[in-house]
Amino acid sequence: MNHPARLFAAVLALTLGWSSSAWAQKTTAPIFYTDSDLKEKVGFVEVRGAGLVGLRRLSTNPDGTVANPENNLFGPGLNYGGGVFGALALRGALHVGVGVETNRWGYVAKFSPMLSVEPLVYRGDYTSFPLRAGFISEVSENWNLEVWPSTSVNVLRKFQAGANDWTEQATQRFWSGGIMLQGSRAMGTSGRLVMGAVLDLGFAPLYTSPSRDEELPFRLGLSAGYRVTF
Repeated sequence: MNHPARLFAAVLALTLGWSSSAWAQKTTAPIFYTDSDLKEKVGFVEVRGAGLVGLRRLSTNPDGTVANPENNLFGPGLNYGGGVFGALALRGALHVGVGVETNRWGYVAKFSPMLSVEPLVYRGDYTSFPLRAGFISEVSENWNLEVWPSTSVNVLRKFQAGANDWTEQATQRFWSGGIMLQGSRAMGTSGRLVMGAVLDLGFAPLYTSPSRDEELPFRLGLSAGYRVTF
């Protein structure tokens, strides 16, 4: 084989090799996505529970004067709450949602030792319907910081003062409001563990009676739950 024939054979071999390589690369071309192709989270549903301390934040006698703190001391009572809550993402970090919960509001009356009276536990069990507007801010790949102002209507199921049933004279329905500060941690692709602190303020006395002191309750505590986003 002369030199021109050898040169032609070499060029032909290189051309065929480059063509086969280019064909192989075309079969694995990358796929590009736009923002419209990405699915954003539109809301969530969560199950939560809370352990709280209930107190009385205002006490007045039937004539409107402040109750004597030496004869009418109110201490913390164990409260709890829990239920289901769902929310939708409206714009940016803003979320709005509603739920249904079971809640206990109550405190302990610690009378003066001179009266020789055992502490009396006031407690009411309610079905609550919270309305919350929250702001969720992403602080890392796995953690979010959340602030949830809220208001709830609380419907009485049963009220007791010690062993006495006060359901008839207790406030049958009252509004409350407060705030939740919490963090949430990603658990897989759609789950989140939620933990935070709760403050609730009652806007009405737990019970009404012309012969008894008037009071307005509040609760402080911690909450935890599990959230599924969609």
